[in-house]
Amino acid sequence: MKVRSSVKKLCEFCRTVKRRGRVYVLCTANPKHKQRQGISTFAYEGPLPPVYVLWLIYPFYLFLSVSSDVANKQEPPATNYWPIGLASLLQKQDK
Repeated sequence: MKVRSSVKKLCEFCRTVKRRGRVYVLCTANPKHKQRQGISTFAYEGPLPPVYVLWLIYPFYLFLSVSSDVANKQEPPATNYWPIGLASLLQKQDK
């Protein structure tokens, strides 16, 4: 079934039907003529429901300890194609 902004009869056996606010074209001779009028996108469906965080499960002090660990951790570059700085090579040799 093709979803289109405007539907039309393609042969003499096609008939238009309106169901649940949508316009359909159904054909008894050729099933490839089936069409539906309308748009199907995520934006058309409406906004997503809000996401709730349970503060009882994740206390605030856990966020503080995790954030301090992340700040001290040095991560490698995202790609291997970036040039390596001299300072980073010297730090690796000291350890």
